[in-house]
Amino acid sequence: MAGNETRFREDTIDLFYDFCGGTLFWDPATIEKQEPEFSLCFLDTVLVWAPSLFLWISTPIFLVYILNGKSYTPLPFSKLSFAKSCTTFLIISMVILQLIFQEHNGYACDKTMTISPASYTATAVKFVTFLWTIALQHIQRRKGIKTSGLPFSFWLLMIGFELIPLYSHAQRKGSCGEDIVFYIYYILIFVQFILHCFAEQHNRLGYSHMDNENPCPDEDCSVLSRVTFNWLTPVIIKCFKKQLNIPEFWNNTSRLKADNVGPLLENAWNTEIRRCEKLRNVMEKSRNKTESFTGFKKDPNGIMSEETPLLASGTHESSNDTVPIKPSLYRALFKTYKWLWWEATSFMAGSEVLWLVQPIVLRYIIQMIENSGPEVAEWKGYFYALTLFLVLCINSFFYHISFHHMLTLGLKIKASLICLIYKKALTMNKSGLKARTVGEIVNLMSVDCQRIQDSFMFSFYIVCIFLILIIAVVQLWDLMGVASLGGLAVILIVLPLVCFIATRQYILQKELLRLKGKRIKILNEVISGIKVLKMYAWEPSFMKRIQAIRASEINCLWKYALYTATSIVFAVHSPFMINFILILIYVLTSPTHSLGAEETFTALSILNIIRYPIALCPFLVNGAVQGFVSIGRIQEYLWTEDINENNVHRVKQSDYPVIIEDADFSWSVNAEKPTLSDINLKVNDGELVAVVGTVGSGKSSLISACLGEMERLRGRVTIKGKIAYVPQEAWIQNMTLRDNILFGKNYQEKKYDKVLESCALLPDLKILAGGDMTEIGEKGINISGGQKQRVSLARSVYNNADVYFLDDPLSAVDSHVGKHLFQNVIGNNGLLRHKTRILVTHGVHWLPMVDRIVVLSDGVISEIGSYEELMSHNGPFAQFLQQYLQEDDEDDPEIQDIKQTIRSQIEVKSDGGMTSEDDVHSTSGGRIRRRSTRYSTTSQYSTSTKKKESVSLATEDHSRLTVDETSEQGAIKSFVLLTYIKAMTVLAVIVVFVSMSLFQGLNIFSNFWLTYWTEDELLKNVSLSGTPEYEERYKYYLLMYLLYGVLQGIFVFTSFYMALTRMVRASGILHNSMLQSILRSPMSFFDTTPIGRMMNRFSSDVDIMDNKLPESFRLWNIMVFSTLAVVIVVCATTPIFIAAIIPIGILYGFCVKFYLPTARQMRRTESVKRSPIYNHFSETITGSAVIRAYQCGERFVQESRKRVDDNIKFYFASNTGARWIGIRLEVLGNVVAFLATVFGLVADDLNGAQVGLSITYAVQITITLNLVVLAISEMEMNVVSAERVTEYTSLPSEAGWVIEGQNPPADWPKTGKVEFRNYVTRYREGLDLVLKGINCTIQDGEKVGIVGRTGAGKSSLTLCLFRLIESAGGSILIDGLDISKIGLHDLRNKLTILPQDPVIFSGTLRSNLDPFLRYNDESIWYALECAHLKDFVTGLDDGLDYECGEGGQNLSVGQRQLVCLARTLLHKTKVLILDEATAAVDMETDDLIQDTIRTQFNDCTIITVAHRLNTIMDYDR
Repeated sequence: MAGNETRFREDTIDLFYDFCGGTLFWDPATIEKQEPEFSLCFLDTVLVWAPSLFLWISTPIFLVYILNGKSYTPLPFSKLSFAKSCTTFLIISMVILQLIFQEHNGYACDKTMTISPASYTATAVKFVTFLWTIALQHIQRRKGIKTSGLPFSFWLLMIGFELIPLYSHAQRKGSCGEDIVFYIYYILIFVQFILHCFAEQHNRLGYSHMDNENPCPDEDCSVLSRVTFNWLTPVIIKCFKKQLNIPEFWNNTSRLKADNVGPLLENAWNTEIRRCEKLRNVMEKSRNKTESFTGFKKDPNGIMSEETPLLASGTHESSNDTVPIKPSLYRALFKTYKWLWWEATSFMAGSEVLWLVQPIVLRYIIQMIENSGPEVAEWKGYFYALTLFLVLCINSFFYHISFHHMLTLGLKIKASLICLIYKKALTMNKSGLKARTVGEIVNLMSVDCQRIQDSFMFSFYIVCIFLILIIAVVQLWDLMGVASLGGLAVILIVLPLVCFIATRQYILQKELLRLKGKRIKILNEVISGIKVLKMYAWEPSFMKRIQAIRASEINCLWKYALYTATSIVFAVHSPFMINFILILIYVLTSPTHSLGAEETFTALSILNIIRYPIALCPFLVNGAVQGFVSIGRIQEYLWTEDINENNVHRVKQSDYPVIIEDADFSWSVNAEKPTLSDINLKVNDGELVAVVGTVGSGKSSLISACLGEMERLRGRVTIKGKIAYVPQEAWIQNMTLRDNILFGKNYQEKKYDKVLESCALLPDLKILAGGDMTEIGEKGINISGGQKQRVSLARSVYNNADVYFLDDPLSAVDSHVGKHLFQNVIGNNGLLRHKTRILVTHGVHWLPMVDRIVVLSDGVISEIGSYEELMSHNGPFAQFLQQYLQEDDEDDPEIQDIKQTIRSQIEVKSDGGMTSEDDVHSTSGGRIRRRSTRYSTTSQYSTSTKKKESVSLATEDHSRLTVDETSEQGAIKSFVLLTYIKAMTVLAVIVVFVSMSLFQGLNIFSNFWLTYWTEDELLKNVSLSGTPEYEERYKYYLLMYLLYGVLQGIFVFTSFYMALTRMVRASGILHNSMLQSILRSPMSFFDTTPIGRMMNRFSSDVDIMDNKLPESFRLWNIMVFSTLAVVIVVCATTPIFIAAIIPIGILYGFCVKFYLPTARQMRRTESVKRSPIYNHFSETITGSAVIRAYQCGERFVQESRKRVDDNIKFYFASNTGARWIGIRLEVLGNVVAFLATVFGLVADDLNGAQVGLSITYAVQITITLNLVVLAISEMEMNVVSAERVTEYTSLPSEAGWVIEGQNPPADWPKTGKVEFRNYVTRYREGLDLVLKGINCTIQDGEKVGIVGRTGAGKSSLTLCLFRLIESAGGSILIDGLDISKIGLHDLRNKLTILPQDPVIFSGTLRSNLDPFLRYNDESIWYALECAHLKDFVTGLDDGLDYECGEGGQNLSVGQRQLVCLARTLLHKTKVLILDEATAAVDMETDDLIQDTIRTQFNDCTIITVAHRLNTIMDYDR
């Protein structure tokens, strides 16, 4: 057998010998000389074939990629293309010319030598390969590819592989024509490579980026610029010089644009739904064959389950063997992004394989030094050093390309998930919204999407870690034999332990996300209802609720930190464990118990390579756990039911605009009883139909049924043409008043002005500082309820629909405004006279003017007919009118006469008031709210924003209440770091760094200990093996090495346990400080700060402090100390290295300083750009019904995507910046490793062990330098979140809640007398006065009404009583006590208010009435009885524990106001303030409230801001 192998080898050599013309392929005798000579055979085969094979093997893959990829505009034949083609033709000419010279002058300038077949083959291979490069260039140009890695890599390889032939030509003693031609040939190859360092471009003349005026630089950069990330350099320079102009920043790269990435995942998700549907059909057919069953139900998401309420609730009985078949988001993500993930992973795998070449090179270097002598060629040492440098450089480029690809993939997944979540919000039905609050859904977008993105950072190590371990174990086996199995055993023990810890962390992560969602939900409600919260003095109650949830979060985080610290010990300390077991087994199994430098330091080098993947295991596991949990949460959200598109049939032609036939409707398909039953309704073209009925009769539900918002259980609904919808609670967007009305339509001035006039908005524009260009705040905070409703009505009118659904739009406006709207818009003489209108109303005086009336009672249409028809018989409608027109029997006859007179004159008289809320003031003191980051709809409504340029800049300034959210500049302030350190405790920080220093010190010393061991003269003398002294010596070294390792483990655990747990503590303290600071802030802060900006800090920033900041600190802590260790060891072993490290250190410091401003600026800007995404999303959720009604969902999707792009581009720049600095510092680190190797080779006094130790550590610097900057930049970027949170811990505070020594008497106020003495106030410093010298005395028990025009100061008066705005002069006295002298809660607890907006918090009915649990059930039931709610609550299954839902969504508007009334009755005091409490409710609820107030508060002082005159007609003043 052996003979056959020898014969085969000889035949192969003979074949090569003949092919090469009688020259040897590889001659060691000529290679081992001080000046090596390479054979002509080697030059004509390997060095020619290798780069050509690379091109030919890569070409098919490249062609498949570009032919199946995205098509671009073909590129013109430019000067650069011409230069490349000409250069290639010249290179081909030189190849042919070289062959001609060889024919004439002899091979290698030797006329005695004939040209070999290998030389002819080399010429042919070059000729064909270079011709193919021209064809490849033409294909790229036709496909519009500006630059490509394949030709770039080929020409780079040609430069490298032709260096040895260049050396051989230069080595020849004489030169001939062949040599000169080769020199020209090599120069041309170099020129060709330089040309490929530039990218092709489109002609500027006649071409532009059609929809991308400011493209991302990476779109047009060359391959060289991409792999070095040089295209980002201009941004880094601008950030360093502080010249970056954010508005002029380039657009998002096309690879990350939401319009490109969003549909990919959406299509995959829809495919998943179809897959489930097919599987359901298969299962259904299969089951039909074996048994009969009722069937399956499929919701619009494609979720299949048995059609039973039990399964719909998500629970199963043991008897039920059918599991719901649900689409998998995991599978959809995998299908969408698997190839991109594998692409990034393949680069990383290549990087790690190259990294493992380093121990092989090190082994040769140690062998060379150990066997040094005059016969050893010096060039080999430098060759090894250069090889090490090149391997490290290629590794660095592969590593950063991989990381960039993976981080970009993370951003793609985040953007696509945000798009998917957003589109889901537009299609989710009401039962889905009830199951989740707005805060919880926004949390999915803000926290979960970010966690999924982060989880991909190190995900390639899922594959790479096994590849590394396999190669490392093979190398160790070759090096140390059976001892390597001991190392493998340690790895196999450590990895399952890490996985076990991961399972525990997975459980904690699920609980953490649940608690976080719960906390964000309450916070969102608290901040949204802060005004009412402050008036009731309920801040402490809600603060305790939030802090209790946060305490549970901290408890979970503390446990999580403990598990993480344990996993870090395994990860960081496992290389020592492996090395110790290797040495232990190797020494004990060795006959002489000896340990050599070659084995020791090669093994140490291998272990130092695998230590980093193992050290990253906790990050990988944490990321995988967090990502898995977050994907599951988003998946559950996507599983929620959608609105069934078949609920309503939208047609273009029909006999009737609205047809409902024999229909039943419910909010859920599983409801036991329909909400609306047996509905039959046909509405004629141009008809005005009024819908009337008592509270809860189903009026708004009928509108919702027509819109398709309710589930149609049976029957048919048909709507003809476009529809417009005015909801009962007006939905106002955070944009200009004009854009709210246009709602995406083009601006037509005459039409627009006509709509403003008809909707009675022209007088309001005079009040608003910016006119119709005034930006409306979130939820319309800076306009009144009536103005909101009129804007909502104007929006519907401007949209020019065919059918109008008007859900009680007149209830929130004043009488004369209501008359104006009815006559000019809604009525049969108004703008909509030719349109079909369905009007829900409680205004009985409009009913004679409508065409038909639909009367609803308990979800059933009881009557339909004209006013005259219904009045002709005493049916439900007549009873309805009687209820609303009946006067109270207890009233004085004279008062009844006055009321009757006003009732008859209501259409011609008014109190002059226009709107309800009094928060709008004159231009000079304009309390007009604007958004944080100005997302005016400039791009969305380009036409409208170009009009009305008459508004001056000064006016714009006056109209601003909030300013754009700004970020800090420069380095993180020391105050922020000190605050954070104090929260951690200074002692803990000291322990962390001292423990880490001791760990690294022992780590260094333990490796030096190995040098002492391997160079011990006694142990090197193996002839003494077996002697007692020899045995004692090696055991001494072994045991001491073990001791150092045990101490390292203790110190590293101490360091990370203290760091991580104390960072959890700091996060908890800062969160609670921020919460307390915000709740103690004055109302002016909430008026000028958008909710999204505050929620961004409580969700994203706190989450970063909880999770990402400890992670980045872990990396920073390990890498900074590792870098210091490397520098110390290398300088100690090779002192000459100090001369090189000083300039390199200076250059390193400059690079870091140059880069860090970019890291900070990008992350700060990205943080600011997050808020608009969440603002728009929460706005969309609340207005989803309106968006669906107007069928403008796609426009909102585009707006969301635009905001996502605006955020993602800064995140992308931040990630690219980390790669920009990383590649430069790694090359710098590679230079350090190269110099350390060279210094080790030239030093005469170093042995193999010392050089091995020096190089082992020097090579580490390539990783550590890069990871240090990554860690520093990550720390910098994540500390920005701590900075943003700290900023909100020291906000200006309102007056003290309780002032010691200034407490009022327990029975204050006894009488309720209120005095205003020359009282003046303003909303904030710098604004004009809103109340000017008020002098007024309200006697105890007096009932006083406050009336006046909008802006007169009515609501300001009530705010002053609660000190929501403070006095600028004068005083308010209640029972003779100056309210400014006492604590705010002492004051607010003694006043009672019934506000206009019925604010209900999620939670039980009991918690909404009595959050402090001060009252017993008897008191609560009495309050409910007085508020006319007892029957309703008694009928509920849960009674007082009934869940109200977010914002009270489980209650009707009227019921919410009655709950507020019950709350007022429960907290009854001597002074009652009614702030237009009945402005936005129907007349029935108004009557109930007024009746209760008259009876229950007859002995109290009542101050009422009036909206309806009949409210205050029986008042004293």
